[in-house]
Amino acid sequence: MRLLSLCLLFFSLNSYAQGPHACAGDVQKFCQGVPKNRQELDKCLDKNVKELGPSCKAARESFAKQVREKNKCYDDAKKFCSDKQSVKDVNACLQANVKKLSKACLAQKEEKRKKRLPCEADQAKLCSKDKLKGRSLAKCMFDNTSELSKSCQEARSKFEAKILKKQPCFNDAINLCDKNKKDPAKLEECLSSNTDKLTKSCAEHRKKVAEKISARNPCYQDAVKLCNKERFRPELLKSCLDKNESKLSTLCQDTRRLATRQQKNIKDSCAGDEKKFCSSIPKKGNAIVTCLKANLGRISFQCKKAITD
Repeated sequence: MRLLSLCLLFFSLNSYAQGPHACAGDVQKFCQGVPKNRQELDKCLDKNVKELGPSCKAARESFAKQVREKNKCYDDAKKFCSDKQSVKDVNACLQANVKKLSKACLAQKEEKRKKRLPCEADQAKLCSKDKLKGRSLAKCMFDNTSELSKSCQEARSKFEAKILKKQPCFNDAINLCDKNKKDPAKLEECLSSNTDKLTKSCAEHRKKVAEKISARNPCYQDAVKLCNKERFRPELLKSCLDKNESKLSTLCQDTRRLATRQQKNIKDSCAGDEKKFCSSIPKKGNAIVTCLKANLGRISFQCKKAITD
């Protein structure tokens, strides 16, 4: 359980640097030969605390007071974990000594935990394993939005406002496609089949994406119209488009014919290069062409021309 980073400040009690080197003289007097790092120097000053000069004592006490006001675990860390050097190690040490910690420290830890996990209690109350009923935790929390505590609702609202800017269909995926949201192809298929149920922002986002894809792929709209299910599986899409050749748009038909001619030209022109440089590459999709492009500087002129034309 992470604490304030200040829980490590007792190591960096660089009080001899407060004011014009308030403890510089004491360090020089009592800490000769001590490694010049904050932890070791602070330990040295602690051992000689009764002999320190007034300015050094005042600076150290002032600094410690400031830390204590912000970090209620300061004294506990000082007591149980003075040999630890990192925030991670201090936190682990405090956790190992949790039964010995002061009430103030424990109260601050609990307060921080609630701030960090504002929906923890709501999850336990509304979405325990026996209440999920086949739903994901995200879907359960979504279904119980009106029952959530104020702090949880506020936290979720902030999170959604942030993520919906990048993923306008985030809530739609949870609400409509809970079982398929982790599989991109299945999620796309699910959202496509629920077009009439999408939120306005999601529908507009998908429309813009479709327009961008259509600009790059002349057969996209044909695939959506004639092969909607098959379009998520490349190995089936070609077969589906082949069967519906007469129904395809003129632009799509021309694009497919050109692609077929290019593929044949590459196959005829690059047979030797394919065998030489890409014999171990699976002959699926554009894997061979990708391999040949990766070896563009070594393949034959004829093959290079077929690929780049």
